[in-house]
Amino acid sequence: EAIENSKLILEEYPNSKYIDDAVFIIAKASFLRDEVAIAESHFNLLIRDYPESKFYSLSEIWLSYTHFRMGMVDSAKTSLEIIQAGKPKNKEKLYIIHNVLAEISKEIDSTEQVYYHYELAAENAASNSKKTSTFGKLIKIAEEDQDKERASIYLEKLGEVAPDNIRIDSKMQWIIYQRELGNFDKIIDEIES
Repeated sequence: EAIENSKLILEEYPNSKYIDDAVFIIAKASFLRDEVAIAESHFNLLIRDYPESKFYSLSEIWLSYTHFRMGMVDSAKTSLEIIQAGKPKNKEKLYIIHNVLAEISKEIDSTEQVYYHYELAAENAASNSKKTSTFGKLIKIAEEDQDKERASIYLEKLGEVAPDNIRIDSKMQWIIYQRELGNFDKIIDEIES
């Protein structure tokens, strides 16, 4: 629906001040639908034709993400390094950058970097739902690595931001890991608190 509405703006109101908004919406929605060629085309269009757009720098980041999804790992990594050299401070941009860098690190089997970038993504996440999602990814990776200590840390952090049902499940899993690790004093302290 967002794509159709944006296409309507492009066709019916080509001189509108919202053209760059429409192009960005089409690009991002296409990316989310895994239509990476369409996404790439529209991110490139926005970068090329609307350098003054408020979506310009976001489009550069999303274009890097799109290139990664297209299998252009080195290109994506290089573009993100250039973007990071500009020391972006916007949390939304940093959240996306670190998510992409975590995925790239996962692709090249750099587990410590995966943890590092997802932790920074969580730190920059604007909402509890994004933090919940990111800590969920971190827990899954730690569990795959059979790193119960690290998984326990992320389960605690997840419990701080997640909705009640997820928070309760994360606390129960934390207790199981503490029991398996022999940290009975931690379990007793947690139950008392």
